[in-house]
Amino acid sequence: MLRDGRSFYKDVEMKVFGWTKRLAFLGVVLSATSVGVRAEGPAANEKRYGLTTGTALLELNAGAMGALGVTFPVETRADGNVGMQFNVNGAASSFQLARVDGASAGLYGVLATEGTGKWTISTDAGRQTVNVGDFLIGFAGRHGHVSDAQDLHLEVLSVSPESVTVDFDGAFGTITVRGELVVSEQFAANVLNQSGMAGRFVGHLTIQGMSREAMEPSEPDSEAGLRAPGPDVTVGELRGNGDSPGTQPSNWGTNGGYVAYSFGTTSCNVGTNPLWWYTFGAANPSWHPVINQGLYRYKVVDGSGRFEMLGQAWLKHGFCALQGTVCSACSPYCGGCCDNLGVGCSDPYTASRNGDRTGMGPKSQINAATGQILVWPYPTSNPPSNSTLGRCRVLISDIDPAQNAGAAYYAEGMYVSQDDAGAGNDNNNASYRRCQFGASGSYPMTWFSTLAGQTVRQQAAINAWKVHDPAVQIVHVDVINDGRFTIGYRVTDLSGVGNGPWHYEYAVFNMNSDRSASSISIPLPAGSVVTNTGFHDVEYHNGDGATIGINFDGSDWPATVTPGTSISWNMPVASPAANSNALRWGTLYNYRFDADSPPVEGLMTIGLYKAGTPTSVVADVLVPSVPTCDCPGDLDNSGVVDGGDVALFTQMYIGSISTSACAQVEKPESGPLDSADVDMFVSLLLNVTPCN
Repeated sequence: MLRDGRSFYKDVEMKVFGWTKRLAFLGVVLSATSVGVRAEGPAANEKRYGLTTGTALLELNAGAMGALGVTFPVETRADGNVGMQFNVNGAASSFQLARVDGASAGLYGVLATEGTGKWTISTDAGRQTVNVGDFLIGFAGRHGHVSDAQDLHLEVLSVSPESVTVDFDGAFGTITVRGELVVSEQFAANVLNQSGMAGRFVGHLTIQGMSREAMEPSEPDSEAGLRAPGPDVTVGELRGNGDSPGTQPSNWGTNGGYVAYSFGTTSCNVGTNPLWWYTFGAANPSWHPVINQGLYRYKVVDGSGRFEMLGQAWLKHGFCALQGTVCSACSPYCGGCCDNLGVGCSDPYTASRNGDRTGMGPKSQINAATGQILVWPYPTSNPPSNSTLGRCRVLISDIDPAQNAGAAYYAEGMYVSQDDAGAGNDNNNASYRRCQFGASGSYPMTWFSTLAGQTVRQQAAINAWKVHDPAVQIVHVDVINDGRFTIGYRVTDLSGVGNGPWHYEYAVFNMNSDRSASSISIPLPAGSVVTNTGFHDVEYHNGDGATIGINFDGSDWPATVTPGTSISWNMPVASPAANSNALRWGTLYNYRFDADSPPVEGLMTIGLYKAGTPTSVVADVLVPSVPTCDCPGDLDNSGVVDGGDVALFTQMYIGSISTSACAQVEKPESGPLDSADVDMFVSLLLNVTPCN
């Protein structure tokens, strides 16, 4: 029976996913005269050619597929066929043509494609519409196989071995492969529930592409001596729905004042050991990376810059590592197996795949400090009524160009993996790229078109703040036996002439601390006057919380000013307490205020949310100094108390602007100005008191 929903496909994945993916990556030769496996290396007179660009076309006979109960939501062509054409992902493919003495000797490896279609499958149990695409086309001997990497995760079609032909045009550098498609045994038995349908003809496969001469084994990696010991995953490219970094992110539409996006990520193993990539069907299915997506904005507000996180997504769970060469030369794991990413190798995920909610799970069930997936199988949520939930969603008001003049935006991708964290290589897992948004409709997201729009590897997005303002400082704080916080800060003299007040802006990014943060404290000396306190966080959605189905609480952290002690922000305790709005991994919160005293070096204290030792950590930042004044009454910094100070003193007295230390001309030297300050200021003014 064809069962409804994800449970059916999860069962199918558990049974056949590991086998079919490994089959696609066996890397054996399809010989024109032999079905034997090619065990030896390339002959001295052999050349190999891989596809850099191209297309894969599946022409499926509508009548033959209809007899199986499979229909398509597209029109049938006049010849009775339905065409499904996909782009070749050259960087993620190991598909090669071997030629010896000028003659084609065989095909081997895997061809990765990008693109999605829909099939409606009918059985006695009912109808089920599934996404199919991102096909992996591999060959074992003369037998080709087409495996779906969208919903089914199994071999859907086979290539009849007797039908395969190969054409090579050396003058133009093209390869064309043709073959007849038949129903695979796995698709017939596990999806159609009709084993007797296996081997039935349903259409044709055509692969066409530009070739390049390929060498195998891979050439030595010149960067090998710089690699960190152990597996080390990072984001090599942020991209869209194609092989090229120039392809654009996916837009998932708007709902209730929100708009959602997803963007592609190509991971790279820059370590010295293969990286685990196990999933369904493996002995340790939870030993694989998860992919985090976030969006950020730099914007100048009231004369000072701020860097804020605008949105986050659920996590894409990785499956089946391809063995590409985006970051460096690749040493494919076991010749191209799915369950590890080889040293130097890369693995791509398209924007649409990273936004496919059937393969995404909540962030709350990941311990980023250890890289462990705490719940398996992970829960999914795919609400049809709201396409923004679960994806990287932001408020339209935060990205609308009409409401954010001069703002700059950044996308961040980040991988979390258990063996990477275990090797201590988990602080370089994020990369960022500048992006921009359209001004109308669905507010399309595109990559910035200049050099500044390229992927910045192995750096979290918070580092982009310093690109816009070199005065920004970035510091890291590591929690023992846990993870890392990165703090960016900037102090701005709002007067522009050294007279204050000063705006203090802090951004705290929790890279991978599982213990998280529940308080931030900045020392505040006696006499320093604080105004305009602020806080900014990023929301959780789609039921991502300690209890799945209930979001982490979104309550703002209130600021508490204790004169002579500190200004602090403390996380409100929610009900249940486990759902409180802690500063959790992969998120950035902001803390800000104005003060009447200039900055000096001091310590920010970060209170940790989860129990353990230590209970807090500190970071070296700039904090308000003890307010001083070299010339009481000289508010405009002219060197003398005169008429130029009257308007400023009046505004400070009535409270329309912050009171500076130089206005505190009579005791007490803090708090609101009073009649004693007025009398003393008038006396200084009448005497035209110069500064010493």
